[in-house]
Amino acid sequence: MALSNHNAIDFNLFEPKAPTGEDKIRLSDLDYYSRKHMPPCMKTLYTALKNQHHLKHYGRLQLGLFLKGVGLTLDESLRFWKSEFTRKSDIDADKFEKQYAYNIRHSYGQEGKRNDYKPWNCAKTINLTQPGPGEYHGCPFKTFNDDTLV
Repeated sequence: MALSNHNAIDFNLFEPKAPTGEDKIRLSDLDYYSRKHMPPCMKTLYTALKNQHHLKHYGRLQLGLFLKGVGLTLDESLRFWKSEFTRKSDIDADKFEKQYAYNIRHSYGQEGKRNDYKPWNCAKTINLTQPGPGEYHGCPFKTFNDDTLV
């Protein structure tokens, strides 16, 4: 069947804006959305975080800005990361505050230059440095082998 009505196809290639109001994802719904609606790169990072209770720098940035973009507030984001990181025996609440909370607040524009950082688009994600051992950032279609993608 030929496509005679191209108006029925959504060719919108622009980056979506962060949800507002009721469209925002709440922290309590994050596990549900991670299973059904996250892109492969975010699902990979989210799964690694849930399994290992830690992500290295680029993984934290990539996932953290995505979560900000889908609507997590700064407070929700701090609670989310703290709850995951403190599940590791070598990170307590004090260590989390000293070593990780600043960067989360920075990504929300509350520290440092006070920039409003946006989630990374696919082009930026694809062009990140190649993940090393224990890293999960980047685009799975670029970094995973064929067996891992299946």
